[in-house]
Amino acid sequence: GLRVRAEIDNGKYPKGREISDAEMGRVDLRPDRFHGDWNYSIIPRTAKGNRAIIN
Repeated sequence: GLRVRAEIDNGKYPKGREISDAEMGRVDLRPDRFHGDWNYSIIPRTAKGNRAIIN
């Protein structure tokens, strides 16, 4: 069956902050098969290019 996990976030966040198109473009949203316009997953960013170079 369906399981839901939730917890309270008591953090304080500024109101009215606007996100630029460039910032939004960096969010990796993947639409779901069922109503992808409403349902999506946010894919975490990975550290690209963080390889050590050995000389």
